Amino acid sequence: MASSKVSPHDKFAAGLSPDEKTLVTLRDELYGGSWDQMLGDLRDRLKGKPYIFKL
Repeated sequence: MASSKVSPHDKFAAGLSPDEKTLVTLRDELYGGSWDQMLGDLRDRLKGKPYIFKL
């Protein structure tokens, strides 16, 4: 019989809230998976500087 063991990654992902899942999706689709680019863009918004995407 095959084992149906859940990986730690799958367990973590399943525990994310809908808002957290949306944040990860935005990071992947708008910033090519880069948290650094996303964070820089958000910081620029807060400072009133030009930013990459209008949300």
